[in-house]
Amino acid sequence: MPLTYTVEERIARELHRRLRLMLSSTSYQTKVRSVIRPTRLGNFTPDHLQIVLTMGETVEVDELMYPGNPVGLARELTFNIHCHLLTDENSSTAIDQEVSQFAADVQKAVCIPAATWHTFDGNAIDAAWKAKELINADGGIDGVNLPLTVLYRVSELDPYATRL
Repeated sequence: MPLTYTVEERIARELHRRLRLMLSSTSYQTKVRSVIRPTRLGNFTPDHLQIVLTMGETVEVDELMYPGNPVGLARELTFNIHCHLLTDENSSTAIDQEVSQFAADVQKAVCIPAATWHTFDGNAIDAAWKAKELINADGGIDGVNLPLTVLYRVSELDPYATRL
């Protein structure tokens, strides 16, 4: 029997796939070195030009629920896309410029294909970028967290079944 993933996991895998395309692409100014979805124990060390993708909070969206039996549960899941930079202390380029460029490249990569990026391969209803959260580590890793909320709907009885 083939392995089946929940709707949340299918969205996460599609997001991860899009970010991994940055590794070999020449379409971006930021030359990403790694894209990681951490295990329970972490399995990574923060590094320069690294993206770390994690799932955040999931909340139910009552006004978008589908009535019926079973109910179509509308949920909004936040993904945190941490973009790490460890720049040269002697660099003449402003860290704000590098952070902004990295964030822009990540947003560009996630939003492909432009017309349907927000559906995550037919698993979601909508997606929206939230306010950037700067990562400032005095003398350590700098960067930005790009929260992305994804709205999706599943069957009340089956979190593997998409209800669009």
